[in-house]
Amino acid sequence: MDPSNLWAAAVPREVLKRKCDLMYGKVDGIRFEHANAELLPYLTPTARASLNAERWDAMRVEVAERVVQWFKAAIPRAKLARETLRDPQSDADLAGR
Repeated sequence: MDPSNLWAAAVPREVLKRKCDLMYGKVDGIRFEHANAELLPYLTPTARASLNAERWDAMRVEVAERVVQWFKAAIPRAKLARETLRDPQSDADLAGR
């Protein structure tokens, strides 16, 4: 599901741009070791067996690229913070709260 319409309607352009710029760094911080300790124990044995460090890295890149596409679709359609009477430096979540 593409959230770009929601983001464009609810989140100031400056906030979207800032979050987009941070995306690769955020996803890069989710290393396989952390996922292995925190996520994999909750997956089925079959799903766990299909994930290794190489596959995890590929998935992180795929996710980051998709989310950046959504940001890039939303940014030009979003209003500036001053048009919405919002603080452009706020750390609004992506639901616009």
